[in-house]
Amino acid sequence: MWTSGSSGTPTGVVKTGAAVLGNTLTASAMGYTSSDRLLPLLPMTHQYGMSLVLAWWLVGCELLVGNHRRPVQTLRQMHDRRPTVGDATPPVMAEILTALRSDGVEAVGPDVRMWCVGGAPLPSSLAEGFARATGRPLLDGYGSTELGNVALAALADSRDLGRPLPGVEVRIVSPTGVEAPAGVTGDVVIRSRYAFDRYLTSGSRIPDAAGWFVTGDLGSIDASGRLRVVGRAQAVHRGGMTLYPASIERTAELGGIPLVVVALPDERMGAHLTGVVQDPCTAPAGTWKARLRELLAAHEVPDRILVVESFPLLPNGKMDRALLTERARRARYDARRGTGTAAGTEPARRWDAAGHVAAGGEHTMTETELGGPRERHALRAASFTRGPGDLLDFLIPLWAGVALGLDATRVGLLVALELVVSIVVRPVAGRLCDRTERRSVAAIGACAYALSCVGYAAASLTGSSWIAFAAAGVGGVGGSLLWVALRSIVSERLGVDSAVFPRLMAAEETGAWVAFVVGLSVLGFVDFEGVFALCAASCLVGAAVLWGAPRASTTSGPGPSGAAGHEGTAPAVASVRRLSPILLAVVVTAMAETAVGMLLLLHLQRHFDLGVIPIAYVFLPGAIAMAVMPEPMHRVVLSIGRRRAMVGASVLSAVFAVGLAFAGGPWVIAALWLFSGVAWAVIVPVEQAVVTELSPGMTGRALGVYESAGLTGAAVGAAAAGVIYDVGSWQIGCLVAAALILAGGALGPWALGRLSVADRPAGPTPSRAGSGPVTS
Repeated sequence: MWTSGSSGTPTGVVKTGAAVLGNTLTASAMGYTSSDRLLPLLPMTHQYGMSLVLAWWLVGCELLVGNHRRPVQTLRQMHDRRPTVGDATPPVMAEILTALRSDGVEAVGPDVRMWCVGGAPLPSSLAEGFARATGRPLLDGYGSTELGNVALAALADSRDLGRPLPGVEVRIVSPTGVEAPAGVTGDVVIRSRYAFDRYLTSGSRIPDAAGWFVTGDLGSIDASGRLRVVGRAQAVHRGGMTLYPASIERTAELGGIPLVVVALPDERMGAHLTGVVQDPCTAPAGTWKARLRELLAAHEVPDRILVVESFPLLPNGKMDRALLTERARRARYDARRGTGTAAGTEPARRWDAAGHVAAGGEHTMTETELGGPRERHALRAASFTRGPGDLLDFLIPLWAGVALGLDATRVGLLVALELVVSIVVRPVAGRLCDRTERRSVAAIGACAYALSCVGYAAASLTGSSWIAFAAAGVGGVGGSLLWVALRSIVSERLGVDSAVFPRLMAAEETGAWVAFVVGLSVLGFVDFEGVFALCAASCLVGAAVLWGAPRASTTSGPGPSGAAGHEGTAPAVASVRRLSPILLAVVVTAMAETAVGMLLLLHLQRHFDLGVIPIAYVFLPGAIAMAVMPEPMHRVVLSIGRRRAMVGASVLSAVFAVGLAFAGGPWVIAALWLFSGVAWAVIVPVEQAVVTELSPGMTGRALGVYESAGLTGAAVGAAAAGVIYDVGSWQIGCLVAAALILAGGALGPWALGRLSVADRPAGPTPSRAGSGPVTS
């Protein structure tokens, strides 16, 4: 037989037939009967699965064979077969537990009397969760390819691993070589009549003359003789201290952190520890490091943290520690070469579908790696909802004067009402996103936005300005909930994929220009109320997409999906104050860009005497550029750094503004507008990523304040543009806007330096999106 190779290269193990048949002890130890129906959700070619095949053969019960790679689906397919015993490794059992919690025992395993687990240390949180979900203990077992089954917990004695099987002796040996007393952790040493003969590889360890075999595991035996195994027992020496990675992992697990510790040689300290944390929401690595400091002694805290969505697994369901070691080694190598993203961090690597490093770090991403179901749903919803929002912003001022007969003052108040509500509600929306399920917040926001569209349609049909003002207020609330929540959902993957915000911007702007083309094309046929109804329908489709998104995976610690709600007001306020440099840059940039847009709109109306649809088509090339360019521009950011990219984008935008002053006609203006689209495709995703990186645990609140800052700048810019255009000239207005753009271009890099933000984003480069580890 061959070992799994979870810690290195698989090794051939030579066993006699009698040693293999020792696995039949499982049948009597677990109390299997001829009426049982065994369902092993693991490979039959490994020690664990083979022992169950032998038990079935000995007892004469029924053996159900299914796809162990899809355990929940297999359980459901086997529902009518009513399995009574289910076996799997801890990672597979964690997947089954999720199904049990959501669907209930009756739907997943109604007749299972014993849930059994083995192949790796059992996390206490998984054992406790199973007991709560099923009312039955999760029965742990311990064995190895070399020794067969060693100890098995059964219904009659379900604590820890139970007592050693007949013919098997277990000792716990201290580092000094003496047998450790009860309850004290040490090396697990075993003598078994069913032990292997030898390894195929010469020089490998074998049982000593007395038959005792050093397993390489760390464990203890309590006063009643029950065995507990923590993990691998390799001791490492760091800074004069002797550490056991398995013990560190156990302490972290008891504190709610799934952690694997990888020790690498270090010339100065003796060992360099990398802690790999499993977090489906991929909270920033710094957040996890802070939590580990609370749980571990100072000398036990890993030097570096990698955050991964899930631990890589071998075909038999065990964790692939060899691959994790390779990941840690490559990350450290990158840091030593100076390719890290900031002090104490390294860039994430990308891995192929099997979890191995792709050649040169490059490969085509799988659908799973593309961002996960939550991100995909968020991007689709953004496309369906951004278009109606932008179209309404364009049409409402024109519609209010034409359909409702409002004067300029009341038109301004109508537009200002939604803007003010949006500015006020966005920080509240951010707090909701940090405390509740973001998918729900976004869906409610999309529904409110749809209601606002219906309100505008009703106002158009009735001629009621009061209904229009009510619709504006509802739209301000709905837009705040929707956009803060969508950005928060997307931010959950920023640590493993630096291209999430460029992808979101591309989705938004695609929806915007498509909505403009469709809406303005049908305006002459269905009038304003028809366009408003289409906008409402599109928003409801976006809401349905969001309701269909999976819920956020929960973690026991602070993370981006809202687990930071326990933090008080003071830390949140302090975090927002810390963002003030980048928020100042956001206000100035938004003010400048909005001023340019408003000046252009006024100039096209008054100087060229263009109507609604021609003006929209002048803006269209820039909108398409903002839909197409975010991801290519992100690759530029990764290549030259954020500071240079922001300066370059600001110069490009300023050139556009100066060019407008001397543009000869609408077609030239439309071509120049492309420059602004490219500039925005650089600046906006960088701002959003920086705000997210600076706000671990309170991303929603930070993004809410960020959006309020942008809206505030936009309001000031729009008002200023009108004044400048009336009292000055078109050329002066363009030059003032160019100066503001350059000021914003200087403030952005200054803010990044002031906040010590990494110049190059952490996470993989976007060959579409990646799922490598986050580093710190």
